[in-house]
Amino acid sequence: MKKIFICIILSTLFLSCKDKETLTENPVIKKEVLPEPKLNFEIEEVSRNNILLNNNPHIKLEISDFPDLSDLGENEVYKIELEGKDSQKHQVLDSDFNFCILENGKYINITAYNINKESDYKNLYIKPLKAGSYALNFKLQKYNTKSNNYIGKSAVQSILFNCVKVYFRFPSEMISKANIIKWHRDYRRMWFLKLDDGKQPTDTYLSNYDLSKEYILETNYDGDNRKTTNYKVGNEHKFRWDYDSESDPINYRDSSIFPKTMNITVTQKLKNGRLNIIEYKNVKVY
Repeated sequence: MKKIFICIILSTLFLSCKDKETLTENPVIKKEVLPEPKLNFEIEEVSRNNILLNNNPHIKLEISDFPDLSDLGENEVYKIELEGKDSQKHQVLDSDFNFCILENGKYINITAYNINKESDYKNLYIKPLKAGSYALNFKLQKYNTKSNNYIGKSAVQSILFNCVKVYFRFPSEMISKANIIKWHRDYRRMWFLKLDDGKQPTDTYLSNYDLSKEYILETNYDGDNRKTTNYKVGNEHKFRWDYDSESDPINYRDSSIFPKTMNITVTQKLKNGRLNIIEYKNVKVY
């Protein structure tokens, strides 16, 4: 009986050692955790706060922290596309803005862009079509062009910017009629503008009175400097002295007389006493 008990103990120890050897010979293989793709869009600081529709802007998307393209397999790309369709945030493609790529000096509208090892992702642009405060979301995800399937997780990056539009008006009126003393009629041409920062409830770039005490509008055109204090978006501002002429109203598009561009400055006086100065240079008048 004693011999049998000793044999059982030896057998148990042998099997235990065997299990340890098996575990040692077949270790658990840890899967490599690949980093999630990173995407970061930035707009150049010089254009972030003074984007003007009148100057036909195309905002370049500066991309940084882009994933390594060398890990792309056959038929794989990184797809960049828009996410969200909230009209209040101006996210509706081809209604609020265009997504473009610059090729051979021409802007081509696109809905998404596939980036592979040969493609160039440094010529992507946004063209705003409406005044307003934009909040656009761009999604980056690996994509198989053959199976039309997305691979892995996506990364989303938001960009924010404000866009303003200037509306011009050049009315004329007859100020005197012809008579027996004067055979011609006299006319007067006038120059007006108004600013628009958008129609959505969140479009308050130049009309945020929760933070602002006052907006001051200053213009410089044809040597005439003018200022309107307590300016309200949508109100007209006269930016040049009147021009009187005989027989017919003067042509305000006559570039031999009137400049084609002007400068506009908006000063936002905050309730905390600070000032934000927004400058629009070389604004197209006609």
